[in-house]
Amino acid sequence: MKNLFIFFVFLTLSSCTMNPQNKINHDDFQELHKHKGSENYEVIEVIPKQNEAGYFEVDRVNKNIFVNSFFEPKSREGEEIVYNTLKIDVLGKQLNTFEAHSKLKDATMWENKYYVNWIINGDTTKHKYIDPFSNKEIDNPYKFIAKEKDPDKWFKKFKELYNKSLYIYI
Repeated sequence: MKNLFIFFVFLTLSSCTMNPQNKINHDDFQELHKHKGSENYEVIEVIPKQNEAGYFEVDRVNKNIFVNSFFEPKSREGEEIVYNTLKIDVLGKQLNTFEAHSKLKDATMWENKYYVNWIINGDTTKHKYIDPFSNKEIDNPYKFIAKEKDPDKWFKKFKELYNKSLYIYI
């Protein structure tokens, strides 16, 4: 029985021929960004060619896609890094964009000086960070110097604010 199986495998493999006529010529296909489309579909640029896509996520409820895009210049002289997040429908139509790019698990977007809830509810209001002890807005987080230095007081304040939270991600 074993010899019969080996003979069958050998016969099958030896009868196989690679037909060069069935080879796919990849030169017949254009790169996607060079293709003009057809009557059945079109190719559109969603992210500018100079940008890179950082991440994309699907909103299954509202049927939208969020794409993080950024441009980092080769030289830092005069040009800044440009970040934005695009909101796109399932057909690729750009619905909206916002310049923030970093995102927490709950979809709160944050930047160096503010945070926004744009992905969550479409609100583009830039909220400044707040000193937890004085409840005053922090104009520049990089220059902010906390007056309270005691780690026990910071931990106590953290637990207080944590317990007041409407929702918590662990």
